[in-house]
Amino acid sequence: MEQLESSSAITRLRDSGSEELSRLFEEQRESLREMLRKRLVGPLAARFDASDVIQEAFLRANSQLKNYMEDPKAHPILWIRLLCRQLLVEHFRKHLRLRRSPKFEAFSVGEQFLAESLANSIRSVSEQAVKKELIEKLHH
Repeated sequence: MEQLESSSAITRLRDSGSEELSRLFEEQRESLREMLRKRLVGPLAARFDASDVIQEAFLRANSQLKNYMEDPKAHPILWIRLLCRQLLVEHFRKHLRLRRSPKFEAFSVGEQFLAESLANSIRSVSEQAVKKELIEKLHH
C-alpha cells in the first residue's frame, strides 16, 4: 500500500512538476513548520524563522526537481523533509562559523556601545538632553 502511494505521488510530481511540488509544500506546510520549530532552539530560533526555511526548501526542491525525478528513492514528502533538515544544518553550520569569526565578534557589540551610537545620532537640543540622560543611565 505504501509503495503504491509513493509511486502515485511520484507520478503526480512527474506529470505536474512545479505545480504538484507547490501543492505538496502547501499540504505539508504545518507539519514542516512544526518539525523545524522543534529543531530551531537557542540562538537559531532568534536568527531563523521556520517559514523562511520552508520557503528556501521549496526553492531548492524546485531547482532540484529534475534530478530527484531521475531516480526518486523516497516519497516526495520525505524528500521535502530531508531538504528542510539539510537547510537547517547548513544554517546551523553557518551560524557556528560566524560566531567564531573575528568579523562577527566585531559586530557583536555590547548594549552600552549600541545605545551610545544611537544617542550620538541625535542632533536637536531636546534630543541632546535625552542623549545625556541616556548616557548617564548607562554609566550608573
